[in-house]
Amino acid sequence: MTLIKAFVSRQSGSTKKTPKVVTQYSHIFFVSVRNFVCKMSEDAELLMTLYDAKEGRAFTENYVVRWSKEGLARDIDQLHNLRVLFTDLGSRDLIREKVYLVCYVVRVGAMEVRDTDHRRSSHVPRKSPGEGMRRPFGVAAMDVTLYLSGRLDSDEEKHHFIPFLQCADKDNLEGTLRRILTLKDLTQKEHKGQGLWTSLKLLHGDIKQVREENPHLVLGNVAIARKMGFPEVILPGDVRNDLYLTLVGGEFSKGSKLADKNVEVTVVVCNDKGQSIPGVMSLGGGVEPLNEYRSVIYYHEEKPRWHETFKVAVPIDEFKGSHLRFSFKHRCSTESKDKLEKPFALSYVKLMQGNGTTLHDTEHDLLVYKGQKPQQGGLTLTNKDSFTIHTNVCSTKLTQNVDLLGLLNWVSHPDVLKESLTALMKVDGEEVVKFLQDVLDALFNILMQNSDSDLYDNMVFECLLYIIGLVSDRKYQHFQPVLDLYITESFSATLAYSKLIVVLKYHVDNANSTDVQDKDILLKTMKSLQYCMRFVVRSRLLFSELNEGKGQEQFEVQLKQLIQSITGMMCYDTDSTLLVQGACLKYLPSTIPDILTVFNCTQLSTLLAELINTVPHNRLTKQKMMTVNDIVHSRLFLCVDCREVLLPVITTHVKKLLESRDEVELCVKIISDIMELLFRTDIGPTLHDITEMMLTVLRTVIQTTIAMDRESPLVGNLVAVMLAIFRQMTAHHFEKYISHFSTTMDLLDFLMEILLVFKDLVSRPVFSRDWCQMIMLQNSVILKSLRFFSHTIRDYFFQPFEIQAWNNFFHCAIAFLTQPSLQLETFSQNKRSRIVARYKDMRRETSFEIRAMWFNLVERFENEMVAKLDILVEGGRGDELYKDLFCEIMMNLCEKHSTMREQGIKFVKTVTRLMERLLEYRCIITDENKENRMSCTVNLLDFYSEINRKEMYIRYVNKLCDLHLECDNYTEAAYTLKLHSKLLNWSDTTLPPLLKSNKFPHCQTHRELKEALYYHIMDYFDKGKMWECALTVCKELVTQYEEEIFDYIQLSSLLKRMSQFYDSIMKQIRPEPEYFRVAFYGRGFPAFLQNKVFVYRGKEYERLSDFCSRTLNQLPNAELMSKLTPPGEDVTESQHQVNDVQKFRFSRPFHRRDPGVTGDADNEFASLWLERTVLVTSYPLPGILRWFPVTSADTYQVSPLRNAIETMEGSNRTLRDLIVAHRSDPSLQLNPLSMKINGIVDAAVMGGITNYEKAFFQPEYAETHSDDVASIDKLKDLIASQIPLLEVAIQLHRQRAPVSLGPFQQRLEECFSDMQTHVEHNYGKKVCRGRVALTQRNTNNTRIFLSMDISERYKKLLDLLSCIHTSSNIVLQTSIYKKIKINLVL
Repeated sequence: MTLIKAFVSRQSGSTKKTPKVVTQYSHIFFVSVRNFVCKMSEDAELLMTLYDAKEGRAFTENYVVRWSKEGLARDIDQLHNLRVLFTDLGSRDLIREKVYLVCYVVRVGAMEVRDTDHRRSSHVPRKSPGEGMRRPFGVAAMDVTLYLSGRLDSDEEKHHFIPFLQCADKDNLEGTLRRILTLKDLTQKEHKGQGLWTSLKLLHGDIKQVREENPHLVLGNVAIARKMGFPEVILPGDVRNDLYLTLVGGEFSKGSKLADKNVEVTVVVCNDKGQSIPGVMSLGGGVEPLNEYRSVIYYHEEKPRWHETFKVAVPIDEFKGSHLRFSFKHRCSTESKDKLEKPFALSYVKLMQGNGTTLHDTEHDLLVYKGQKPQQGGLTLTNKDSFTIHTNVCSTKLTQNVDLLGLLNWVSHPDVLKESLTALMKVDGEEVVKFLQDVLDALFNILMQNSDSDLYDNMVFECLLYIIGLVSDRKYQHFQPVLDLYITESFSATLAYSKLIVVLKYHVDNANSTDVQDKDILLKTMKSLQYCMRFVVRSRLLFSELNEGKGQEQFEVQLKQLIQSITGMMCYDTDSTLLVQGACLKYLPSTIPDILTVFNCTQLSTLLAELINTVPHNRLTKQKMMTVNDIVHSRLFLCVDCREVLLPVITTHVKKLLESRDEVELCVKIISDIMELLFRTDIGPTLHDITEMMLTVLRTVIQTTIAMDRESPLVGNLVAVMLAIFRQMTAHHFEKYISHFSTTMDLLDFLMEILLVFKDLVSRPVFSRDWCQMIMLQNSVILKSLRFFSHTIRDYFFQPFEIQAWNNFFHCAIAFLTQPSLQLETFSQNKRSRIVARYKDMRRETSFEIRAMWFNLVERFENEMVAKLDILVEGGRGDELYKDLFCEIMMNLCEKHSTMREQGIKFVKTVTRLMERLLEYRCIITDENKENRMSCTVNLLDFYSEINRKEMYIRYVNKLCDLHLECDNYTEAAYTLKLHSKLLNWSDTTLPPLLKSNKFPHCQTHRELKEALYYHIMDYFDKGKMWECALTVCKELVTQYEEEIFDYIQLSSLLKRMSQFYDSIMKQIRPEPEYFRVAFYGRGFPAFLQNKVFVYRGKEYERLSDFCSRTLNQLPNAELMSKLTPPGEDVTESQHQVNDVQKFRFSRPFHRRDPGVTGDADNEFASLWLERTVLVTSYPLPGILRWFPVTSADTYQVSPLRNAIETMEGSNRTLRDLIVAHRSDPSLQLNPLSMKINGIVDAAVMGGITNYEKAFFQPEYAETHSDDVASIDKLKDLIASQIPLLEVAIQLHRQRAPVSLGPFQQRLEECFSDMQTHVEHNYGKKVCRGRVALTQRNTNNTRIFLSMDISERYKKLLDLLSCIHTSSNIVLQTSIYKKIKINLVL
């Protein structure tokens, strides 16, 4: 059972299925005669009927039982089967004010009752019923009003006693009955124990239905006594032609007799030839038909009052020419005289009148004729005698109405057809419905066969509207099944659909007409729309069957145009069309089942959707929604495609009305019925339907529930609808619903609403607390929803953290968990088992969800703690003691916690580390030493990067950048901003709040912010003369402009700027920065400096002394340690020699005499050792700081021989660079080259190579240092390789030296000649190759570059510059730059 159905059932007071109430238009009163107790000497006839005491007449035929004087039924077949069904009773019969079951007892025998001789009675021959005289004997009557109305129920096994009252002298049967009715109860003295024993039961339905439902009552030969009149429903197959004749009374003169006559009336039916028609009269049910009817005889009665009714059933084909003949005869008490008696008078009446109608239902005073004597012959009218009868015609083929007869016979009188059609609408409705099939057949024949369509089509249509209106009227609504049956089985006008559609469309298109008659017809048309459409559809189906579907497309076009005309009619906003529009909305849905048999369901859905949308706003709102409700319950809504068309329209209207609080009850019913329908399994996939309901009305239902008074009876329905939607939502639905909110704020509002509603439902249930099934179903739906919403809160409101969403979730979940309905331990074992088997223990499932959400908050708690600590500590809160106390207490607690131990310890350590850094930062932040502030800031940066707190990380990136800019550290400021840029990507994704920068509020996407940062980075690198780094940033931007976003305007501007950077590299001379090793020893320094070693990058032109002074000024309490030998810095591993350096080395010379060296003791080269230290910093320099701590230091010793080799390599390299520089640029000063040559060739200046020979080339050294043989050979080779270089250098010097340096040049050549002779003799002769040749090739490459076009120059520029930068000589670099500067892209 669905949620909604369960709620509705509960509201109605029962969960059992309520049986559908079926209106019964036919009822049967069952009577079984058990016994008749009466003292009788002759046989009798028991005539039983139902009698209306208020009207004073019987309204059913008689049930006749022939009863013998022995007290048994004379007919052996009826001996134990004295049962009768009084049929055709309608609802109006059941509510008659006073109804009696009357039994007339007629004695059959002699005129006077004689005492029976019982000794001879068995030998007296029994006369047949027709031979004896029929004399009044008595009446039995019982009030059965309560049984007929159903207020008293009687079982067929219960016997009822009906007291019998014998007729008094001169009293007739009718008078005796009246005497019984005036008495409240007959006493024992009056009925003397005589009476009739019967069983009674009221049965519902027609005979066929009763036989099926009560076979034990009506099985076999059961007598039928019909109602003397039409039943409420005359089915087309129920052909009837009965005339009920009542002999009312008469007055007859004595004539020649002394006493009044004993008059007996004999009735015979004769044809037009005067011949009697046998077997057409009946005394009642249970006996055979009669050839003639003989009345009861009243003894010596001048004015007999018979009130006897019997049935005359003449065949229709003989009815027109037949008449009733009444003969009157005096019956004598003496049998011999009686045989001689002849009829003394007669009367007659024709069954049909001259105008073709039947005898009217009324009393008729007939003329009485007396016969003449035989010799006179003929008949004579007598004025003294009179005779009165009453007739009641029950015929479905013969009418008493002239106008109706004219229509039925229209073929014979086509000239008066117009008058007949007009007159039909004035005929009494009861007469029309009796001849419903014949009238409809005549009308459709006229429609199909008339030649004047313009005249008769509309008149026939109006007649159809009249008939449909009659059947729809409450008075004749029981004839609707008759009309339905006619359309289904009897209707045969195959071409009627075309004309009917034309007429319908004509009236609809004239909806705005001012003619009163047109408005009236259109209103009737809308009210009769269902049956009009049924005639159209049935006609089309018959035509299609007959013609194999021919003309279907044209028919669909006609029908579509008709519906579109109706839709157009709905757009009017005038008072004159209001009623018509309302009627259309009311009755149009009833046409859907029939239209679907001949029209595409999807197209019909589209047309209906247009019609609903066409109705003006605030016009016929209630009726429009009632129409929507009818559509929901139609077959259309069982089709997936139709729902796809209709549901969006319906939900939109429902949403608007709920939001305006208009027709709330009707809207709630509609969506309730829709959700109940969508729960069915036989309507196809409902995924799209649930989505539509969810997206359109769910939020509105929730908000309406919140706004509605809890005492309102609709609250329960709304909650049931809401729960039904959530119950049928899948994971896909939840994801789609969450994603459909346009903003996060809208989603948050929804979550707030639904969590509050859920909390309210479990705290104050709208359903009765003892309704366990509904409460548990509600809880299961809420739990399912909470699971999905918990994920939503985690995904959308964790970052940034929305405390209200989390807070409401926990409040709702805890209220759900603690509600009384889930406390299973308070229930009985049986109830608890049933709940657990079906729903499990929902408290456990909820606890898991709460736990998962709470554990997700651990990270959030950490984040919140970090954010708050940063603010609090910076604001002056907390100290070292607090930090230690916090760490101690929290660590103890976390170590003891079974679940949160690991996460908790990690959290405490993280917070403790943060507090350490924040306290350091707070101490330093007011310090004038900005370098210390930078160090603390970087420490915090590293920490926030480690814990992935991007917003805090960016905050301190900006702080560090600002500090660098204050100190003019532009290179470091650029590297700092690059940290922010690395968090971004080249996409148009919207920036999350965590990555936004206050410096660039206009940037909304990753690409915008990264681009802005890159331009600032370029500016800072430019100011810091780090143009190579700026070019790296430019290249990345060029790729974006050229290949991704195709912004050629920006690309052009950027390339121009890049040319400026290249020009700066070429034109400007940048001094090499010095790097300094600084160690801080002692507790007087800040904690982040204590006992740590750093490498500092000096400022421009800053030497050691300047650096020491600046550092001591910043640390006035520090003491400079002077006992360490000042190191000489040397870059050993980098892309360039002075930038992007992470590894540094310095050497400290010391003397240690080698026992294996026997040379001159004063030769310092033999004992000159180096203590070499290699330092690796945490990050390359330059970087985000001008200094970085040393992460590793490796110290080793360099032997004197190795030191000599390094010295020679350096000397040769320097000499080679000078040669290349002077060859490339003749304008260079000659002094550096002069000094270098002089220092090598003049032993008096540098000592020459003589000291190396004395120290390392002695045999004793080779013997004691056998492992150094290769190194000795290498040193000799370096000495020999120096000679060719010196030769080239001296030649170059000779070419460039002015005349004034002639003596100096001569001195150099003399010294070189001696040196060359000595070296070539001892170490061999070398040729000048390698580096000088390579340099020459580089110069040639430069020339080739100059010959290229400008585009090729640009492409080769970077490669050439890279090659040039391999030289460490700044003079050589500058010389080559001047050669290629004209080729730069400007």
